Amino acid sequence: MKSKLILLLTAFFLCSAFKADKPVITIFMIGDSTMSNKSLVGGNPERGWGHVLPGFFSENIRVDNHAMNGRSSKSFIDEGRWDKVLSQMKKGDYVFIQFGHNDEKPRADRHTDPGTTFDANLRKFVNETRAKGGIPVLFNSIVRRNFGTADNKAVAEAILQDDIRKGINPDAKQDASQKHSVVEGDKLIDTHGAYLDSPRNVAKELNVPFIDMNKLTHDLVEGLGPEESKKLFMWVPANTISAMPKGREDNTHLNIYGARVIAGITVDVIAREVPELAKYVRHYDFVVAQDGSGDFFTVQEAINAVPDFRKNVRTTILVRKGVYKEKLIVPESKINVSLIGQEGAVISYDDYAGKPNVFGENKGTSGSSSCYIYAPDFYAENITFENTSGPVGQAVACFISADRAYFKNCRFLGFQDTLYTYGKGMRQYYEDCYVEGTVGLRRYSIAAISIVNAMVMSRLLLPMKGRNTAMYSMTAN
Repeated sequence: MKSKLILLLTAFFLCSAFKADKPVITIFMIGDSTMSNKSLVGGNPERGWGHVLPGFFSENIRVDNHAMNGRSSKSFIDEGRWDKVLSQMKKGDYVFIQFGHNDEKPRADRHTDPGTTFDANLRKFVNETRAKGGIPVLFNSIVRRNFGTADNKAVAEAILQDDIRKGINPDAKQDASQKHSVVEGDKLIDTHGAYLDSPRNVAKELNVPFIDMNKLTHDLVEGLGPEESKKLFMWVPANTISAMPKGREDNTHLNIYGARVIAGITVDVIAREVPELAKYVRHYDFVVAQDGSGDFFTVQEAINAVPDFRKNVRTTILVRKGVYKEKLIVPESKINVSLIGQEGAVISYDDYAGKPNVFGENKGTSGSSSCYIYAPDFYAENITFENTSGPVGQAVACFISADRAYFKNCRFLGFQDTLYTYGKGMRQYYEDCYVEGTVGLRRYSIAAISIVNAMVMSRLLLPMKGRNTAMYSMTAN
């Protein structure tokens, strides 16, 4: 009984090691639709750049996005949204402030004037943030994709199309079949005017960090040109997405790709202008997230997007917190992949050996795995691989037939042969890992397994293996 208790306590403390307490700083975001989180209903591909920003920071940073479609600095205050942010703010938190798109609108509930009421609202955000011990950062508006003509009619048309998309003018149409008379040139034409200057002026006046989002996005969009720049915005062909069956031609709002690109270049400027945040900035090739903040919703989609046989460089994939119920396969062609999990990232499935496949045959031990890794030079960190079938016989969490596969701070949870290592001449490494099952680890024709500070635990209370060893190697017969 005593030995059983010691074993369970050891397992508890090892699992707890994956959840080290971390100081968390909150970045509150206030702004309009170009920054806000979006609905995911119907496969909607629209994203604000703030929606995807969490994938560019470590877990020491929490992004709390209060930006909202259609809001100006005035309506954001009048609707009580700013008071809500203030009530949640603590000393050392940041507030990212970006308005302008809707302050330009002539509607009485939104309109402000640059130099007077717009500037006053920005000062209010800054001063009240500082009074709570927070740190304000001012941004001006991202560019509209306006390759039209430099006249008031073009500016009014850009604003009108923005209002149409939001349903403010339901009698007008804005879909992919709509005909446009504007002939696009090679140069972007500004639609924001003096609304771009107010954040810069207030930042200088009050000694606040300022991010010139308009210049960043202007250089990006104009550099891409009229056609390529459409890839950043909500230009959606008809009959491709259920959320918008008629398609869309939208030069203001970003799609997933556009939001990720713009957030990526913005975060580097943030790191320069707000050096205290630089140490938390992260760049990954792909981000997987269930809340729409990444490139993909599933890990398999991200693996599929990795170029085949991408040599001499690693493809890094961040898996944000969540349980991803999918049967993951990393094929041999997806070499040099790094899978990095945030705390709580779990890849899970529930097959087992006796479960019938589509032909009514038993899946078998190998077929029961939740994850299959065949590609060489695979790296995983902070991921839990699990099989949730329970006590139904063989239920493998991870089947690994990959040379130089390296796992750090990973957990493998299943039943019987939880971790199945396979392949002649293969070498695999496990650092600070945890394996649990009635047998735990099964090796077949493997060359060598190196275990450092790891635990292989059996629910049948068999001896632990590899705990706190300098380099524990097991060679198959």
